[in-house]
Amino acid sequence: MQWTLLLLIWMTQCCFIDCQLYQFHYINEAKNWTEAQQYCREKHTDLVTVTNMKDMKRLINISAGDQSGAWIGLFSEPEFKRTWHWSQSEVKFNEIETNWNTNEPNNEGGMQNCGIIWKNLKWGDAYCDARLYFLCYDDRNSSKKFHLIQENKTWTEAQSYCREKHTDLISGTKQIEDEEVKNEISHVGSYTYILTGLFRDTWRWSDGSSFSFRHWNKGFDYQARYDGQCALTVFDDGGRWRNENCTERKPFICYDETNTTHKYHLIKEMKSWQEAQSYCREKHTDLISGTKQLQDEEVKKLMNSSDGRAYTGLFRDNWRWSDGSSFSFRYWNKGFDIQVSNSGQCAMTEFDGGGRWRNENCDERKPFICYDDKYILINKNKTWEDALIYCRDHHDDLVTITNMDQQRAVQQEAQFASTDYVWMGLSYACTLDLWFWVSDEVVRYKNWALDGPMDDCDMSGAMATKGNHQWCKKDDTEKFNFICST
Repeated sequence: MQWTLLLLIWMTQCCFIDCQLYQFHYINEAKNWTEAQQYCREKHTDLVTVTNMKDMKRLINISAGDQSGAWIGLFSEPEFKRTWHWSQSEVKFNEIETNWNTNEPNNEGGMQNCGIIWKNLKWGDAYCDARLYFLCYDDRNSSKKFHLIQENKTWTEAQSYCREKHTDLISGTKQIEDEEVKNEISHVGSYTYILTGLFRDTWRWSDGSSFSFRHWNKGFDYQARYDGQCALTVFDDGGRWRNENCTERKPFICYDETNTTHKYHLIKEMKSWQEAQSYCREKHTDLISGTKQLQDEEVKKLMNSSDGRAYTGLFRDNWRWSDGSSFSFRYWNKGFDIQVSNSGQCAMTEFDGGGRWRNENCDERKPFICYDDKYILINKNKTWEDALIYCRDHHDDLVTITNMDQQRAVQQEAQFASTDYVWMGLSYACTLDLWFWVSDEVVRYKNWALDGPMDDCDMSGAMATKGNHQWCKKDDTEKFNFICST
């Protein structure tokens, strides 16, 4: 049974550009976290990402029947490095703005994951279970925004206190260096530790977003590593999150991206194609592109209101990228003539022209920009073993995927393959009944397609080049394009 909860939530990230409406769906089916992730990606967008307390309060109101909790999109893997965040998710951590004290952060004992300040406003790291004073921030009180709480609490307890009685723990350089903060802590001793909203962890969101919002239960241990763990929102604990083994079978929450505002805009101004493209990119996203967009009912209604013709994003040219990729992005200056053939010409970006491109004779001597890529698609059809030999002879190895970020990067290459699948460095050891990466990495992150064939000897892993780019088990002797790591 599926319960669809129409929770219309305005996400705050990039809200000044384009607010998006997100729809949450509670799925009352027991699945492990990976199965839940696959289900959400096939039928919705992904497992839910929770961005702030406004989102969380809506989740708290979900009636889950007899179930006490549900999977959300947060997970941790061994290869994830600890990353600094602020408790207020809209405040982004910036290494350039840090104000660490001498020899800080020292990570004493290897697991100091929470931030403190001293009276001089210098930063340090501390154990998250240390009971210390803390600073709350209150954006609802214009006369007093900062509150020093002289009670000894752990970091998680301090965060809960601030969110219940104010807004959150103090977050970001701008808040910490406010004159009011200096006055608020002026009476404490020079060596008094005061907790801030700074923390670091290894948790990541399934959809790849970087929101730092966390809502763990008060007993959560920020000092421990939770390799292979996933997050569960617990309804009978005020929606607070609990870390759980990802193989447990639980209900889960998906989300959909929807946008109820107008997606298409008919501009009744006479412009050249190049000018029209620049206008759309400056004021919207781009010129309308693709059959799906052109056949949208909203477009038909717009065109019915016009008796003229209108430009679309379709164009043709004879420009090609040096690395052989087929990306169609162009950023020519507004005077560029797309109607002429520019044979023997090369493109340069002009920094004093907003980065726009100009065509130039290739014999001209100019500075230039190189790029490094971790993965390369080989458009040759080979068996799995031949692909492995080719990668090791010409590059590094057949590609290994150990997390969602790598999955996204590899599928960017896979979409340009000429075969339905591309080989990866994933192989099956028949005698051991074990899947393994040829790079010796353990197979923890998984993205298998559902209802695939049973494990069998002489099988290896391939990624689909279309759809959700899920992994499939294929006979070693089949011939596909493949992806090497460099």
